Amino acid sequence: MVPHSPAGAPRRAPLPLYLVACRISRGVLATALLVATPVLAQASASGKPTLGQVIQVTRAAIGISSPSDIVSWADVSPAWADGTRGDGWVRLDDAVALLRWSLGIDPMPPDSSPVRQWHEVETVPGGIVDVDATRILYVEASGTQSVLKVRTRGKDADQAVETVADADAPVYGYLTPAGALWVAPKVPHVGMEFDVYEWRGGQVRSLGTLADPSSMVASGGRALWAAKGGWELLDLATGQSSVLSVGSGSGADLSESGTLVYASDTDHRIYRSVGGVATAISDGAYVSEYPLTDGTLVAYRQRTSGSEELYRVVLWAPGGEVFHTDWVAVAPSPGLGYQVLKGWIAYSVPGATGALAAWLKPPVEEGFRQLSPFGEDRQIVAMAPNGEVALYRGLRVVLTRRSPQETEFGSNAAWYFWRDGYWYKAERGVLSRFEP
Repeated sequence: MVPHSPAGAPRRAPLPLYLVACRISRGVLATALLVATPVLAQASASGKPTLGQVIQVTRAAIGISSPSDIVSWADVSPAWADGTRGDGWVRLDDAVALLRWSLGIDPMPPDSSPVRQWHEVETVPGGIVDVDATRILYVEASGTQSVLKVRTRGKDADQAVETVADADAPVYGYLTPAGALWVAPKVPHVGMEFDVYEWRGGQVRSLGTLADPSSMVASGGRALWAAKGGWELLDLATGQSSVLSVGSGSGADLSESGTLVYASDTDHRIYRSVGGVATAISDGAYVSEYPLTDGTLVAYRQRTSGSEELYRVVLWAPGGEVFHTDWVAVAPSPGLGYQVLKGWIAYSVPGATGALAAWLKPPVEEGFRQLSPFGEDRQIVAMAPNGEVALYRGLRVVLTRRSPQETEFGSNAAWYFWRDGYWYKAERGVLSRFEP
């Protein structure tokens, strides 16, 4: 049976350390520390104790038998947010300090994580559309016309791609090995239709009209979008495109490794394609749609059919479904409602109070971590492979690291993304990096 979560919260969510501490009398403290410290010291004789050893010994010392009753030190402070000091080990003095805090003896140990701030790295005279290691794609607007340009990073060298009326400016797009790819209103205007445009070899061409204007994604040397004739796949190196054999359903995604996932409107299933071989990973019991993938995991939304539609988030991994949330009346959207990255999944669904609660599941741990304060709305902005998640908090964005502890991150008007070991944000033509 696949475990699921009541009211959006995972069924097997571990008990936070401060709640565990409330169940422990002061009389147990001496025994707990006397037992834990020498065993941890012995475990560290040939190095430092692993996080698993810390949890196991502490659990034994305070008489808690269930692994789900205690969580890793990552839930206590961002200083230990990766469970280690970055090298896969937990320092003995850190473990003891956190154990003493969890039992109410000492104040919270100071967070020794380096203080990071936003540092400006590049500025362009327009709105940033996409960024790679050497270029910035941006739109410079004059009030009547908009010019799509490519800036060579580190230089004031700009190349104009196309000039259009402000009303026809690109909505979103990507830099590609051959140039750029973007979505913009169809010209001449035909209702509210949008086309895919490509800049290749110094020339701009239309690649066709979209059935869903928000459907285009580009990653791993390919681009994919919902055309009126089905899912269209473009090889960014050669410029050759092909149409998948299934009709265009609701949502698709590409991973850097080349894995393709898409929803079919013929049987309402999610398909995963690796090496050109597509396999259905969801059954037809419910309508499955809007898949996202990191190459291995696939997260998608399911909904019931009928007069009252209900929704849930499903996580799939090779071998089958991993978990799903409870059915709710609010539809979680891809991106804001769920994301996957390098084995992590973050999702935001209504909790017991009705507020959108954000949760995180690490790659190897069985438990889940709540990222949002109880009773407060949080939705997902972006994820990083170290477990950090940026969340919308009203008009602001906050950064969390495996716990509800939040760091002010910036305005909700910026675009946030992780690349090459750093957080970046693009806001009003300014590209900044989050670093010490």
